[in-house]
Amino acid sequence: MKKLIALLIIIAALVGVAFVQTSATADNADDGKRNFVVSMVAKYFPFEAEDLTAWYDKNIVYADNPTDNAVTFKLDEKEITLAAHQTQKLILEPGQHRLVLADGKVVELTQKEGTNRSILNPTASPYFFWKTVYGSVNLPIEYKTVAIAGKPYEGPFEVSNEYLITRIGNQPWRFGLDESIPDTVAVNNDRNTYTLIFSKAYRLPDFINAYPMLSVQ
Repeated sequence: MKKLIALLIIIAALVGVAFVQTSATADNADDGKRNFVVSMVAKYFPFEAEDLTAWYDKNIVYADNPTDNAVTFKLDEKEITLAAHQTQKLILEPGQHRLVLADGKVVELTQKEGTNRSILNPTASPYFFWKTVYGSVNLPIEYKTVAIAGKPYEGPFEVSNEYLITRIGNQPWRFGLDESIPDTVAVNNDRNTYTLIFSKAYRLPDFINAYPMLSVQ
């Protein structure tokens, strides 16, 4: 009984801190960094920690420029300049938004409810989402092939060059642009068999560099 009371006190304390502590995600990197509350919850309740992270990071959008040149654009009349290979964290409330590209093209964007750590892509660059299987049961995964500079790349991945690549929960990717793929993930269940499929987001240059390692998994 004392242990239960102590656990309830700890949970109540964490909930209280959760309402005052901000997200730990970086302003210039999609690194998936977690704050103290989420880290504590993740030790015992990994899946619940994912939901808590999504709550902290709701409406966060990473404006990303993976190119070798600076890019300037307007988002809802606010002018933003990203240096080459720069990332900038923004808050984009749910609703309609207006993106004006460097060439004057106007793009209407819709920010959905429940999004977190989405990618704002003002250069219409391709982003890759490579799937990794964790668990004891093999599941069939669809493979795709794309040609980059005349070279074929095949694997369990998705590709998007949309101006706003939306992320809700862990879909369509779990690990962000500047996160590493872990060798293992924590699972809180009592089943003997399980399988999880998580995706990692890549910029084009990062995908090309990582492909030799990814393709032999």
